[in-house]
Amino acid sequence: MGKKNVVWNSYISKNERFADLVNGVVFLGKQVVLPGALTALDSKLWRRVREKGSYGEFTRDMVKVWEYQCAVPFIFR
Repeated sequence: MGKKNVVWNSYISKNERFADLVNGVVFLGKQVVLPGALTALDSKLWRRVREKGSYGEFTRDMVKVWEYQCAVPFIFR
């Protein structure tokens, strides 16, 4: 991971900034995602490896869940 990613991840890890980004990009500026409704999760995820039929671990830069009637995951690489 380069220095730019470290700076960006640190900046966007704040729920207020993350909510602003999602609202601006996904909801065209409408304030839908509130910072208090975001929860950070462990960035280690599991996926199935098709060729081997087993599961492997991989890491994302950030995983947040938006709690709005149901949990909606936001996963950033």
